Order: sequence, then structure tokens, then C-alpha cells
Amino acid sequence: MLTLTCDDAIAIFDQAIHAGPLLDRGRFEGAVAAPFGGFGVQEFYPTLDEKVARLIFEVCQAPAFMDGNKRLTWLCAMVVYRSAGVVLNVDQVEAANTVRQVAAGQLTYGQLRDWIIECRRDLPPLASD
Repeated sequence: MLTLTCDDAIAIFDQAIHAGPLLDRGRFEGAVAAPFGGFGVQEFYPTLDEKVARLIFEVCQAPAFMDGNKRLTWLCAMVVYRSAGVVLNVDQVEAANTVRQVAAGQLTYGQLRDWIIECRRDLPPLASD
């Protein structure tokens, strides 16, 4: 399963958003690492959907950049999903509204996870030669 690192997320920010400096690297590292943590062989968030929901939730709840935190949250989640051959079937307005709701504390982790599961679509496999 793919892991997104703090450095990966910062690279995404630098390439796609670049809306100010990183104000709290430690806070950001914890938020990005949370979905991929565990104890021994037991993962805290064993499914891809749980990981992506936790990533969105944690990064939204711990804004570490001066600006662009919600945009970064969504881009990081989409990078994780795309690398696993998954997309969310939502338009930009719905995505933005959902991330704003999470950041404002209006959606719980469970509600976000359920919304993600409802919207996800697996990409068709690539044709082999």
C-alpha cells in the first residue's frame, strides 16, 4: 500500500499551490503520518478508504501552511487514490465543500469515510500488450 510522506506532501504543495510558507512542520508531519501508522503489524487504518479519509481529516484539522491547506489536503488524497487506481466521482464544488466542512468541524471522520466510500470508483485496468 502506498504511503505519502511529509516530503511528498510538501513537494505537492510547492508544485501545485505554493501559497505561503510551512509554519509548523512537526504538526504537518504528524497529520500526514497518521493514516499510515500502526502498532506492530496492526494498521490503525487498514483500508485505503480509511487511510484517505484520515489523511483528509488530519491535514484539515492541523493546518500547517499559511494558506492552501484545504487544497493541499485534497491533492494529497487524490495522489494516494490515483496511485492505487482509484478516483472519487465528485466535481470540484462538492470536493471543496466537503473539505471545508471537515476543516470547520462539521463532518466527523466516520461521515467523511462513508462519503468517500460512496464516491469512489476503481479505474479500469490498463490494457497490456
